[in-house]
Amino acid sequence: MQPEPQPPPPLMDELIEEILLRLPPNDPVMLFRAALVCKNWCRLIAGSSFRRHFRKIHRMTPVLGFLYQDDLGPVIGESVFLSTSTFRLPYDNTVSNGWVAVDSLQSRILFSDGTHSSTSNYRAREVEYVVWNPITGEVHRLPMLSMLTREAWNAALICTAAGCDHLNCDNGPFSVVWAGIYQDWGIIARALVYSSEKGVWGEPSKLISVQNNRHEFHSIRGPSAHVGNAVFFEFYSYSRIEPNPPAGNNEVVYKYTQSTGILAYDLDKLELSLVRVPSSCEGYSCSLMATNDGKLGFTTLQGSKLSMWSREGFQDGGAGWAQRRVIELNKMVPDCVHHYCSLKNNRTLRFPPGVFATADGHDIVFIRMCDTIYTVDLKSGGVVKLFDRRDYGMEGIVPYITFCIPGINTIHL
Repeated sequence: MQPEPQPPPPLMDELIEEILLRLPPNDPVMLFRAALVCKNWCRLIAGSSFRRHFRKIHRMTPVLGFLYQDDLGPVIGESVFLSTSTFRLPYDNTVSNGWVAVDSLQSRILFSDGTHSSTSNYRAREVEYVVWNPITGEVHRLPMLSMLTREAWNAALICTAAGCDHLNCDNGPFSVVWAGIYQDWGIIARALVYSSEKGVWGEPSKLISVQNNRHEFHSIRGPSAHVGNAVFFEFYSYSRIEPNPPAGNNEVVYKYTQSTGILAYDLDKLELSLVRVPSSCEGYSCSLMATNDGKLGFTTLQGSKLSMWSREGFQDGGAGWAQRRVIELNKMVPDCVHHYCSLKNNRTLRFPPGVFATADGHDIVFIRMCDTIYTVDLKSGGVVKLFDRRDYGMEGIVPYITFCIPGINTIHL
Protein backbone atom coordinates (compact mmCIF):
# COMPACT_ATOMS: atom_id res chain seq x y z
CA MET A 1 0.00 0.00 0.00
CA GLN A 2 1.39 3.32 -1.07
CA PRO A 3 1.76 5.84 1.76
CA GLU A 4 -0.40 8.93 1.47
CA PRO A 5 1.50 11.87 -0.01
CA GLN A 6 2.50 14.43 2.52
CA PRO A 7 1.56 18.07 1.94
CA PRO A 8 4.46 20.27 0.88
CA PRO A 9 6.03 22.36 3.60
CA PRO A 10 4.51 25.81 3.92
CA LEU A 11 6.23 28.65 2.13
CA MET A 12 8.32 30.97 4.22
CA ASP A 13 6.85 34.38 4.92
CA GLU A 14 9.66 35.98 2.93
CA LEU A 15 8.67 34.05 -0.22
CA ILE A 16 4.96 34.77 0.26
CA GLU A 17 5.72 38.47 0.62
CA GLU A 18 7.86 38.47 -2.53
CA ILE A 19 4.94 36.95 -4.47
CA LEU A 20 2.37 39.37 -3.06
CA LEU A 21 4.62 42.34 -3.83
CA ARG A 22 4.31 41.49 -7.54
CA LEU A 23 0.53 41.94 -7.65
CA PRO A 24 -0.45 44.81 -10.00
CA PRO A 25 -0.96 48.15 -8.20
CA ASN A 26 -3.76 49.22 -10.57
CA ASP A 27 -5.89 46.28 -9.40
CA PRO A 28 -6.18 46.82 -5.62
CA VAL A 29 -8.97 44.23 -5.30
CA MET A 30 -6.36 41.49 -5.81
CA LEU A 31 -4.45 42.70 -2.74
CA PHE A 32 -7.65 42.84 -0.72
CA ARG A 33 -8.63 39.29 -1.71
CA ALA A 34 -5.14 38.04 -0.91
CA ALA A 35 -5.43 39.57 2.55
CA LEU A 36 -8.61 37.54 3.12
CA VAL A 37 -6.87 34.19 2.48
CA CYS A 38 -5.59 33.80 6.03
CA LYS A 39 -4.50 35.81 9.03
CA ASN A 40 -0.84 35.41 8.15
CA TRP A 41 -1.31 36.93 4.69
CA CYS A 42 -3.44 39.67 6.18
CA ARG A 43 -0.68 40.48 8.67
CA LEU A 44 1.92 40.62 5.91
CA ILE A 45 -0.10 42.90 3.59
CA ALA A 46 -1.24 45.25 6.36
CA GLY A 47 2.28 45.70 7.71
CA SER A 48 4.20 48.92 7.22
CA SER A 49 7.16 47.01 5.74
CA PHE A 50 4.99 45.56 2.96
CA ARG A 51 3.50 48.96 2.14
CA ARG A 52 6.94 50.52 1.87
CA HIS A 53 8.36 47.72 -0.30
CA PHE A 54 5.26 47.59 -2.53
CA ARG A 55 5.57 51.26 -3.40
CA LYS A 56 9.33 51.06 -3.87
CA ILE A 57 9.08 48.10 -6.28
CA HIS A 58 6.34 49.56 -8.46
CA ARG A 59 7.42 53.21 -8.16
CA MET A 60 4.89 54.45 -10.74
CA THR A 61 1.79 55.37 -8.76
CA PRO A 62 -1.33 54.01 -10.51
CA VAL A 63 -4.20 56.22 -11.72
CA LEU A 64 -7.19 54.69 -9.93
CA GLY A 65 -9.79 57.09 -11.33
CA PHE A 66 -10.82 60.72 -11.24
CA LEU A 67 -13.35 62.99 -9.57
CA TYR A 68 -15.58 65.36 -11.50
CA GLN A 69 -18.36 67.82 -10.72
CA ASP A 70 -21.82 66.45 -11.49
CA ASP A 71 -24.40 69.05 -12.50
CA LEU A 72 -27.36 66.64 -12.44
CA GLY A 73 -26.90 65.23 -8.94
CA PRO A 74 -28.91 66.09 -5.81
CA VAL A 75 -26.42 68.89 -5.15
CA ILE A 76 -25.35 70.85 -8.23
CA GLY A 77 -21.59 70.70 -8.64
CA GLU A 78 -21.16 67.83 -6.19
CA SER A 79 -18.08 65.70 -6.90
CA VAL A 80 -18.50 62.13 -8.12
CA PHE A 81 -15.76 59.53 -8.49
CA LEU A 82 -15.35 57.61 -11.75
CA SER A 83 -13.06 54.61 -11.38
CA THR A 84 -10.60 53.56 -14.08
CA SER A 85 -9.52 50.50 -12.05
CA THR A 86 -11.02 48.06 -9.53
CA PHE A 87 -10.83 50.74 -6.81
CA ARG A 88 -14.08 52.19 -5.46
CA LEU A 89 -14.71 55.06 -3.08
CA PRO A 90 -17.06 54.63 -0.12
CA TYR A 91 -20.62 55.98 -0.31
CA ASP A 92 -21.29 54.67 -3.85
CA ASN A 93 -18.59 56.89 -5.34
CA THR A 94 -20.45 60.09 -4.40
CA VAL A 95 -18.69 62.43 -2.01
CA SER A 96 -21.03 63.39 0.82
CA ASN A 97 -22.22 66.79 2.00
CA GLY A 98 -21.83 68.53 -1.33
CA TRP A 99 -18.04 68.55 -1.21
CA VAL A 100 -16.27 69.64 -4.40
CA ALA A 101 -12.89 68.07 -5.23
CA VAL A 102 -10.09 70.60 -5.69
CA ASP A 103 -6.82 68.61 -5.68
CA SER A 104 -5.33 65.29 -4.60
CA LEU A 105 -2.02 64.11 -3.13
CA GLN A 106 -1.25 60.42 -2.76
CA SER A 107 -4.35 58.92 -1.08
CA ARG A 108 -5.64 62.28 0.25
CA ILE A 109 -8.13 64.54 -1.52
CA LEU A 110 -8.69 68.25 -0.93
CA PHE A 111 -12.34 69.37 -1.03
CA SER A 112 -14.12 72.67 -0.63
CA ASP A 113 -17.47 72.84 1.14
CA GLY A 114 -19.50 75.62 -0.39
CA THR A 115 -22.60 75.06 1.73
CA HIS A 116 -21.66 77.72 4.28
CA SER A 117 -23.49 81.02 4.11
CA SER A 118 -21.95 84.43 3.59
CA THR A 119 -20.61 86.44 6.49
CA SER A 120 -22.24 89.60 7.82
CA ASN A 121 -20.35 91.55 5.14
CA TYR A 122 -22.31 91.15 1.91
CA ARG A 123 -19.06 91.21 -0.09
CA ALA A 124 -17.52 88.28 1.78
CA ARG A 125 -18.25 84.58 2.20
CA GLU A 126 -16.74 81.80 4.26
CA VAL A 127 -15.55 78.53 2.76
CA GLU A 128 -14.35 75.42 4.58
CA TYR A 129 -11.72 73.12 3.13
CA VAL A 130 -11.47 69.44 4.01
CA VAL A 131 -8.68 66.92 3.42
CA TRP A 132 -10.07 63.38 3.28
CA ASN A 133 -8.24 60.07 2.98
CA PRO A 134 -10.92 57.65 1.67
CA ILE A 135 -8.65 54.65 2.16
CA THR A 136 -8.10 55.21 5.90
CA GLY A 137 -11.20 57.32 6.55
CA GLU A 138 -9.16 60.16 8.10
CA VAL A 139 -10.75 63.64 7.78
CA HIS A 140 -8.84 66.88 8.42
CA ARG A 141 -10.98 70.06 8.50
CA LEU A 142 -9.23 73.37 7.89
CA PRO A 143 -10.27 76.63 9.59
CA MET A 144 -12.83 78.73 7.74
CA LEU A 145 -11.38 81.00 5.07
CA SER A 146 -13.05 84.31 4.31
CA MET A 147 -13.00 85.40 0.67
CA LEU A 148 -14.76 87.90 -1.55
CA THR A 149 -18.10 86.83 -2.96
CA ARG A 150 -16.97 87.13 -6.59
CA GLU A 151 -13.38 86.05 -6.01
CA ALA A 152 -12.24 83.20 -8.27
CA TRP A 153 -9.84 80.79 -6.58
CA ASN A 154 -8.00 77.49 -6.67
CA ALA A 155 -5.92 75.54 -4.16
CA ALA A 156 -3.12 72.96 -4.17
CA LEU A 157 -2.45 70.16 -1.68
CA ILE A 158 1.30 69.59 -1.22
CA CYS A 159 3.47 67.40 1.01
CA THR A 160 5.74 69.24 3.46
CA ALA A 161 7.57 66.26 5.01
CA ALA A 162 11.32 66.97 4.93
CA GLY A 163 13.20 64.81 2.43
CA CYS A 164 10.07 62.85 1.51
CA ASP A 165 10.19 60.60 -1.57
CA HIS A 166 6.36 60.64 -1.68
CA LEU A 167 6.13 56.87 -1.49
CA ASN A 168 4.63 56.71 2.00
CA CYS A 169 3.48 60.19 3.04
CA ASP A 170 -0.25 59.53 3.25
CA ASN A 171 -0.46 60.70 6.87
CA GLY A 172 2.45 63.13 6.96
CA PRO A 173 2.35 66.94 7.26
CA PHE A 174 0.90 68.91 4.38
CA SER A 175 0.12 72.44 3.25
CA VAL A 176 -2.71 73.92 1.22
CA VAL A 177 -1.63 76.76 -1.09
CA TRP A 178 -4.62 78.97 -1.96
CA ALA A 179 -4.69 81.56 -4.74
CA GLY A 180 -7.50 83.95 -5.67
CA ILE A 181 -8.17 86.67 -8.25
CA TYR A 182 -10.84 89.36 -8.27
CA GLN A 183 -11.88 92.42 -10.26
CA ASP A 184 -10.80 95.83 -8.95
CA TRP A 185 -10.06 98.20 -11.86
CA GLY A 186 -8.26 95.29 -13.40
CA ILE A 187 -7.61 91.79 -12.08
CA ILE A 188 -5.83 91.50 -8.72
CA ALA A 189 -4.32 88.27 -7.35
CA ARG A 190 -3.35 87.13 -3.85
CA ALA A 191 -2.26 83.90 -2.17
CA LEU A 192 -1.91 82.36 1.29
CA VAL A 193 -0.93 79.02 2.83
CA TYR A 194 -2.40 76.67 5.43
CA SER A 195 0.01 74.47 7.40
CA SER A 196 -1.25 71.24 8.97
CA GLU A 197 1.56 71.44 11.54
CA LYS A 198 0.55 74.95 12.68
CA GLY A 199 -3.17 74.45 12.11
CA VAL A 200 -3.75 78.02 10.84
CA TRP A 201 -3.83 80.00 7.61
CA GLY A 202 -0.82 82.25 7.11
CA GLU A 203 -0.80 85.92 6.20
CA PRO A 204 -1.88 86.78 2.62
CA SER A 205 0.82 87.57 0.12
CA LYS A 206 1.28 91.01 -1.34
CA LEU A 207 -1.34 91.81 -3.99
CA ILE A 208 -0.19 91.79 -7.59
CA SER A 209 -1.88 93.06 -10.74
CA VAL A 210 -2.60 90.36 -13.30
CA GLN A 211 -4.50 92.35 -15.94
CA ASN A 212 -4.85 96.12 -16.26
CA ASN A 213 -8.12 96.11 -18.19
CA ARG A 214 -11.51 94.93 -16.95
CA HIS A 215 -12.96 91.56 -17.94
CA GLU A 216 -16.43 90.15 -17.70
CA PHE A 217 -15.35 86.75 -16.39
CA HIS A 218 -12.19 85.34 -14.82
CA SER A 219 -11.22 82.04 -13.21
CA ILE A 220 -8.33 79.96 -11.92
CA ARG A 221 -8.32 76.44 -13.30
CA GLY A 222 -6.81 73.34 -11.81
CA PRO A 223 -5.11 71.13 -11.01
CA SER A 224 -2.00 73.11 -10.16
CA ALA A 225 1.67 72.15 -10.61
CA HIS A 226 4.25 71.90 -7.81
CA VAL A 227 7.74 72.40 -9.24
CA GLY A 228 10.77 73.02 -7.03
CA ASN A 229 9.91 75.59 -4.38
CA ALA A 230 6.92 77.06 -6.21
CA VAL A 231 3.27 76.22 -6.90
CA PHE A 232 1.76 77.29 -10.23
CA PHE A 233 -1.87 78.03 -11.11
CA GLU A 234 -3.39 78.71 -14.52
CA PHE A 235 -5.81 81.64 -14.77
CA TYR A 236 -7.84 83.00 -17.63
CA SER A 237 -10.27 85.83 -18.29
CA TYR A 238 -12.91 86.46 -20.92
CA SER A 239 -14.00 89.72 -22.51
CA ARG A 240 -16.92 90.17 -24.88
CA ILE A 241 -16.33 92.08 -28.09
CA GLU A 242 -19.27 94.24 -29.13
CA PRO A 243 -20.31 93.24 -32.68
CA ASN A 244 -21.14 95.50 -35.55
CA PRO A 245 -24.89 96.24 -36.02
CA PRO A 246 -26.60 93.32 -37.80
CA ALA A 247 -27.42 93.68 -41.45
CA GLY A 248 -30.99 92.87 -42.46
CA ASN A 249 -32.47 90.00 -40.43
CA ASN A 250 -29.12 88.61 -39.28
CA GLU A 251 -28.77 87.86 -35.57
CA VAL A 252 -26.29 89.66 -33.38
CA VAL A 253 -23.29 87.37 -32.78
CA TYR A 254 -20.98 88.22 -29.90
CA LYS A 255 -17.33 87.19 -29.91
CA TYR A 256 -15.17 86.56 -26.86
CA THR A 257 -11.46 86.98 -26.37
CA GLN A 258 -9.58 84.92 -23.79
CA SER A 259 -6.46 85.90 -21.90
CA THR A 260 -4.39 83.13 -20.31
CA GLY A 261 -1.56 83.33 -17.79
CA ILE A 262 0.13 81.52 -14.90
CA LEU A 263 0.40 82.56 -11.24
CA ALA A 264 3.58 81.41 -9.45
CA TYR A 265 3.70 81.29 -5.65
CA ASP A 266 7.18 81.02 -4.13
CA LEU A 267 6.97 78.85 -1.00
CA ASP A 268 10.25 80.23 0.40
CA LYS A 269 9.69 83.93 -0.21
CA LEU A 270 5.88 83.69 0.20
CA GLU A 271 5.54 85.90 -2.86
CA LEU A 272 3.21 85.76 -5.84
CA SER A 273 4.35 86.56 -9.40
CA LEU A 274 3.08 86.33 -12.96
CA VAL A 275 4.38 84.02 -15.71
CA ARG A 276 3.34 84.67 -19.30
CA VAL A 277 2.42 81.82 -21.63
CA PRO A 278 3.67 81.73 -25.24
CA SER A 279 1.82 84.20 -27.45
CA SER A 280 0.60 81.34 -29.66
CA CYS A 281 -1.18 79.80 -26.62
CA GLU A 282 -2.63 83.04 -25.26
CA GLY A 283 -6.23 82.33 -26.22
CA TYR A 284 -6.35 78.65 -25.23
CA SER A 285 -6.80 76.87 -21.92
CA CYS A 286 -3.85 74.82 -20.71
CA SER A 287 -3.14 72.22 -18.06
CA LEU A 288 -0.03 72.70 -15.95
CA MET A 289 2.33 69.87 -15.08
CA ALA A 290 5.74 69.07 -13.63
CA THR A 291 7.92 67.55 -16.36
CA ASN A 292 10.02 64.45 -15.73
CA ASP A 293 13.18 66.58 -15.64
CA GLY A 294 11.78 68.88 -12.93
CA LYS A 295 10.60 71.82 -15.04
CA LEU A 296 7.31 73.64 -15.32
CA GLY A 297 5.32 72.43 -18.31
CA PHE A 298 1.84 72.57 -19.73
CA THR A 299 -0.30 71.02 -22.45
CA THR A 300 -2.83 72.85 -24.59
CA LEU A 301 -5.33 71.79 -27.24
CA GLN A 302 -5.55 73.97 -30.35
CA GLY A 303 -8.07 72.50 -32.72
CA SER A 304 -7.03 68.87 -33.14
CA LYS A 305 -3.40 69.45 -32.12
CA LEU A 306 -2.29 68.68 -28.58
CA SER A 307 0.99 70.46 -27.85
CA MET A 308 3.39 70.18 -24.92
CA TRP A 309 5.57 73.04 -23.66
CA SER A 310 8.23 73.38 -20.96
CA ARG A 311 9.87 76.34 -19.22
CA GLU A 312 13.54 76.38 -20.18
CA GLY A 313 16.33 78.36 -18.55
CA PHE A 314 18.85 80.40 -20.54
CA GLN A 315 22.55 81.01 -19.84
CA ASP A 316 21.89 84.67 -19.06
CA GLY A 317 19.57 83.67 -16.21
CA GLY A 318 16.34 84.29 -18.11
CA ALA A 319 13.68 81.74 -19.00
CA GLY A 320 11.42 81.04 -21.96
CA TRP A 321 9.05 78.42 -23.34
CA ALA A 322 10.02 75.61 -25.69
CA GLN A 323 7.58 73.36 -27.52
CA ARG A 324 8.49 69.73 -26.85
CA ARG A 325 5.97 67.80 -28.89
CA VAL A 326 2.79 68.06 -30.94
CA ILE A 327 0.28 65.19 -31.24
CA GLU A 328 -2.24 65.26 -34.08
CA LEU A 329 -5.50 63.84 -32.72
CA ASN A 330 -7.64 64.18 -35.82
CA LYS A 331 -7.16 60.52 -36.78
CA MET A 332 -7.59 59.18 -33.26
CA VAL A 333 -10.85 60.82 -32.17
CA PRO A 334 -14.20 61.54 -33.85
CA ASP A 335 -14.12 64.05 -36.70
CA CYS A 336 -16.26 66.47 -34.67
CA VAL A 337 -13.00 68.22 -33.77
CA HIS A 338 -12.59 69.22 -37.40
CA HIS A 339 -16.24 70.24 -37.53
CA TYR A 340 -15.82 72.43 -34.50
CA CYS A 341 -12.69 74.12 -35.81
CA SER A 342 -14.35 74.85 -39.18
CA LEU A 343 -17.50 76.10 -37.40
CA LYS A 344 -19.59 73.33 -38.97
CA ASN A 345 -21.99 71.39 -36.78
CA ASN A 346 -21.13 73.74 -33.89
CA ARG A 347 -24.70 73.62 -32.58
CA THR A 348 -24.17 70.01 -31.43
CA LEU A 349 -21.31 70.94 -29.10
CA ARG A 350 -22.17 72.24 -25.69
CA PHE A 351 -18.55 72.70 -24.65
CA PRO A 352 -15.50 73.45 -26.84
CA PRO A 353 -12.52 71.09 -26.99
CA GLY A 354 -10.02 71.63 -24.20
CA VAL A 355 -7.53 70.11 -21.77
CA PHE A 356 -8.95 69.25 -18.34
CA ALA A 357 -6.08 67.98 -16.25
CA THR A 358 -2.75 66.13 -16.22
CA ALA A 359 -2.00 62.99 -14.24
CA ASP A 360 1.16 64.19 -12.52
CA GLY A 361 4.16 61.96 -13.16
CA HIS A 362 2.35 59.83 -15.75
CA ASP A 363 2.41 62.06 -18.85
CA ILE A 364 -1.33 61.45 -19.23
CA VAL A 365 -3.74 64.31 -19.95
CA PHE A 366 -7.52 64.41 -19.75
CA ILE A 367 -9.16 66.18 -22.70
CA ARG A 368 -12.73 66.89 -23.73
CA MET A 369 -13.92 66.69 -27.33
CA CYS A 370 -17.57 66.80 -28.31
CA ASP A 371 -18.58 66.48 -24.64
CA THR A 372 -16.64 63.21 -24.43
CA ILE A 373 -13.71 62.65 -22.05
CA TYR A 374 -10.51 61.04 -23.36
CA THR A 375 -7.05 60.41 -21.95
CA VAL A 376 -3.98 60.93 -24.10
CA ASP A 377 -0.63 59.31 -23.32
CA LEU A 378 1.97 61.97 -24.09
CA LYS A 379 4.70 59.36 -24.53
CA SER A 380 2.98 56.96 -26.90
CA GLY A 381 0.31 59.25 -28.31
CA GLY A 382 -2.35 56.65 -27.48
CA VAL A 383 -5.94 57.83 -26.91
CA VAL A 384 -8.49 56.11 -24.63
CA LYS A 385 -12.17 57.07 -24.43
CA LEU A 386 -13.25 57.30 -20.80
CA PHE A 387 -16.68 58.80 -20.60
CA ASP A 388 -19.42 60.19 -22.84
CA ARG A 389 -21.55 62.97 -21.35
CA ARG A 390 -23.36 64.43 -24.36
CA ASP A 391 -26.46 65.33 -22.36
CA TYR A 392 -24.73 67.62 -19.86
CA GLY A 393 -21.38 68.95 -18.85
CA MET A 394 -18.54 67.68 -16.73
CA GLU A 395 -16.18 70.08 -14.97
CA GLY A 396 -13.45 70.14 -12.34
CA ILE A 397 -11.63 66.89 -13.11
CA VAL A 398 -9.17 65.83 -10.39
CA PRO A 399 -7.17 62.64 -11.12
CA TYR A 400 -6.85 60.24 -8.17
CA ILE A 401 -3.32 58.77 -8.28
CA THR A 402 -2.30 56.60 -5.35
CA PHE A 403 -1.38 53.14 -4.11
CA CYS A 404 -4.35 51.41 -2.48
CA ILE A 405 -2.97 48.88 0.01
CA PRO A 406 -5.50 47.57 2.55
CA GLY A 407 -4.73 48.24 6.18
CA ILE A 408 -5.55 46.08 9.16
CA ASN A 409 -8.55 48.29 9.97
CA THR A 410 -10.15 47.60 6.56
CA ILE A 411 -9.82 43.80 6.69
CA HIS A 412 -12.10 41.63 8.82
CA LEU A 413 -11.29 37.91 9.04
